[in-house]
Amino acid sequence: MIDILETVHNLLEENDIEQAKEIAENYLDMHPTMTNAYIAVSDVCFEQKEYEKAIEILDNGLTISLNDKILLEYKSQALIELGLYEEAKEVINTLTRMANILSETYGQWGFILSMEGDHKEAIIKYQKALTIDENDYISMLNMGISYKALYMYDDAISILKKAYYLAHEDKQQSIQNMINMVSKKREDSFFEIDSLMPLSCDPDIFNLMIPKNFDAEVENNIINIKSTDGKITIIISYSNEEFNKNNIHSAVQEFKKSTGILYSIIKPLETESREEYDDELSNTIFTTQLKTTPMFYAMAILSKKDKSLMLTLSSSITPSKKLINFAKSIIENIYFK
Repeated sequence: MIDILETVHNLLEENDIEQAKEIAENYLDMHPTMTNAYIAVSDVCFEQKEYEKAIEILDNGLTISLNDKILLEYKSQALIELGLYEEAKEVINTLTRMANILSETYGQWGFILSMEGDHKEAIIKYQKALTIDENDYISMLNMGISYKALYMYDDAISILKKAYYLAHEDKQQSIQNMINMVSKKREDSFFEIDSLMPLSCDPDIFNLMIPKNFDAEVENNIINIKSTDGKITIIISYSNEEFNKNNIHSAVQEFKKSTGILYSIIKPLETESREEYDDELSNTIFTTQLKTTPMFYAMAILSKKDKSLMLTLSSSITPSKKLINFAKSIIENIYFK
């Protein structure tokens, strides 16, 4: 019997698409119950980027061979190519309940989560893919992209280097370019901070921990705090008015508008009531686009009874996990005395 998949594959390799299409469709007409016949036709559709037609063909096959694993694997890829992520996830969920699941299936799941901006969950799926196939360099490559999106440059470089050595030669240069780009970001993200100490200011009404190597000035209820190189600035203003939820939302929106075009939201606006301090703390972290380098911002509003405080942190340093954690530590350590 003719090995239809090998025949079609060889013709596609030779760029003889019309002959591959004719042979695959004729084979399907003669063998309408054979899974390979549907795969052969869909291979031609994939080559021509006719993903909607591929899905139609695969669905026809699935009516004959319900929940056929290979047909579902092809269908999930076609749905992803069309950006139909919710439908793709439904197919992938079906596949994950089957035996002998491919690493690529979890890799596809991770890719969808990455495209939806959920990079943390995406990394978990990529890690699952690598437990199935430790040489799945595509999942490694996509994991590196997710690590970069989370500003975790060391992790990104580490996994991208593994992907480089496992990838085909024609893919290695593009991966090396990505490693170089992430390495440059890591280099540009470097900054030094000394140990934290309480800020001393008049009036002494709140606690704030700042690095010893930062300078602080107080004028008209506004505190300006800067790193010695001027690349990180913290500004605090305080008043005897309590902020309500509408005030907080408006203040955050106005601040974002004043900073430029939004690039990414690292931490969406969250408000928590802190029992230990009997106050409410609202904060957000985001970046805006400034030429080729995003500008990093963190903002917090602290409210307690008849007083409030607004803190903004800005930095021209390339955003990194270290910078994010630094901003969080400044925000989390602030409270009214």
